[in-house]
Amino acid sequence: MAAAGVVVVASVACAQEASALDVIREAYRAQPTADRMVIEVPRGKAPAAESALVVAIRPGERPAVSLALGRDDPLRVFAEPGRLLAWRESDRERVFTAVLAEPFGREAIEAVLPPLLVPQIDLAFAQEPDGQPGARPDGLLAVMPDLSWSRVASGEVDRYAGVAYGAALELGVRADGRLASMEAQREGVVLARARIEAVEVDAAWFEPPPLDGTIVQSLADLGRTPGPARVGEPFGHAIGVDARGRATTLRAISGDSQRVVVLMVDARSAEDRTRLAGALAEADLAGLAAKLGVAVVILAVGDDEAAALFGRVTRASRSAGQPVRSLAVDAMPAWAREIGEGTAFAVRGRSWVLAGSHAVPAADEQRDASGPLEASEAPRSLAERIVEAVGAAGRAL
Repeated sequence: MAAAGVVVVASVACAQEASALDVIREAYRAQPTADRMVIEVPRGKAPAAESALVVAIRPGERPAVSLALGRDDPLRVFAEPGRLLAWRESDRERVFTAVLAEPFGREAIEAVLPPLLVPQIDLAFAQEPDGQPGARPDGLLAVMPDLSWSRVASGEVDRYAGVAYGAALELGVRADGRLASMEAQREGVVLARARIEAVEVDAAWFEPPPLDGTIVQSLADLGRTPGPARVGEPFGHAIGVDARGRATTLRAISGDSQRVVVLMVDARSAEDRTRLAGALAEADLAGLAAKLGVAVVILAVGDDEAAALFGRVTRASRSAGQPVRSLAVDAMPAWAREIGEGTAFAVRGRSWVLAGSHAVPAADEQRDASGPLEASEAPRSLAERIVEAVGAAGRAL
């Protein structure tokens, strides 16, 4: 009973006086920092599980947290007030996005990510609740309650201990106030240990990836090897620019249509852009779209000039049909790595699920002969072959 009383008194005193953590907080709030952590989690008689991460902190007027979780192809995370982005280091074109609640800090980030054994985030950003002076949370980790802190040893590495009933967190702190080690315990059992070393801060840590690739729907999708779009599965999303140079998404540009054909073409070279522009002008996809009752979107792998060019030629060529929209992305989405001269994807707009895909036939590939007449042996134009692919996709819906 007496020991419990001492903890309560110490907690009250710590709330009224300057916290022992202030010197550490100042080190992480004065300037950008980056720490590499090697974390061990004991597993009884089995060898401890070990993981590695880097946490970079940018305090001040533009607060941000950058994480690299894991050693091989780490999961990268960038968080700033209002948003969080995650991607694999090997693939910046597939990104998970989430909205972060206010206030910015560890709890907001952990509402999206699993709990992190990273005390630096609270040290840099935890604030006293409005109207509650001295009530700043000092648990530092999701697995810890609020703790009462004191410096328990001095030396080349000082030791700070935070305690509460049944819980303890010990931090090793260097002379500059930066962390050197961590050990968390509950009920006398070690939950985790960490070795921590400061690393050089690189401004690139705080540069999020451009949102011009594929937006995945969950963090789990970042762990899956991307592959071609499959019938019956959600169709791959893409972010790019439309014919007027405005940033938008593939799904948004299709509007409210419940039957969508996405014609994907490779327009990265000037020669291909010119050839495709002529074929699209000849094909009159707007008239075909009206006949089939579908929305047609040209998804061009190329720059914004490609979207603008294809937008002009389809507007000029349309008859009484509905507009054909165009969107340009600067890299081939992972779900459509091989498209040949083009692929027409049939998409059910209500659920945004792939219903089928039809490749633009090769020039020397003939239609099946029907009746007594044989197919012409003359190569068909690119416009004819595009119409065939788009028509097949439209009829599949």
